Amino acid sequence: MKRFEDELTEFDAIIHNIFDFDVENVIKDCAQLFSNNLFSAHLLDILYLNGKLQLNKHESSFQIKNDENENASMIHQQNLIEYGLQLISSGSSSSSLSLYQTGFDYWIRCRKLNENAKGLELIETHLERIPLTYMSELEANKVFHMAYQYGLHDLAFSIGRIMQNRAFKRELYGLALGWNVKIKDPSFGTHLGERILEEYFKSQNFQLLELTENLSKEVLYCERLIFISKNLN
Repeated sequence: MKRFEDELTEFDAIIHNIFDFDVENVIKDCAQLFSNNLFSAHLLDILYLNGKLQLNKHESSFQIKNDENENASMIHQQNLIEYGLQLISSGSSSSSLSLYQTGFDYWIRCRKLNENAKGLELIETHLERIPLTYMSELEANKVFHMAYQYGLHDLAFSIGRIMQNRAFKRELYGLALGWNVKIKDPSFGTHLGERILEEYFKSQNFQLLELTENLSKEVLYCERLIFISKNLN
């Protein structure tokens, strides 16, 4: 007579192990059956949040420390990080920023689970690798706001500097000023203000002066821009 266990499909076996709280085999079977960590990451999240994520009492490859609760946290965190990586690496160029945002949300969850988690460091590393050279203004703004949202202010400032310089070289002074106002870079603001004045005196194009109109409060960080805003508009 066939045993019940012999008739189980691979997915049935996973469900069986879930009810047995056999976390190690659940993770191993999920890795073999599914193409990504979506199922295991979210299953472990549910178990963890309900205090049900426990290791078997025998020694396992997942055991990092002796404390069982800490082991559960690390397993949970490891699967969230892995799933975030899979999301980020699976996107095309047109969809990658949305997938980055989703992946980052998983990693931020890791940071909240454990103050020693690497979620924020992973976010910073991957944001730094995003090439800005051929990126649109809309996409660059999204990257900038992601960095700022996660408290990576130095990185956000670097992104802003790259974008304001790119706009300046293309003689898109309005865009350059917009980025400069975002990051409050007084050195570049002075340089930009002098270029705007220089171009105005050459062409008498009042549209150049209109760039700083009504910006008195936003440009308090830069004396040159304050001068243009208050005296020439």
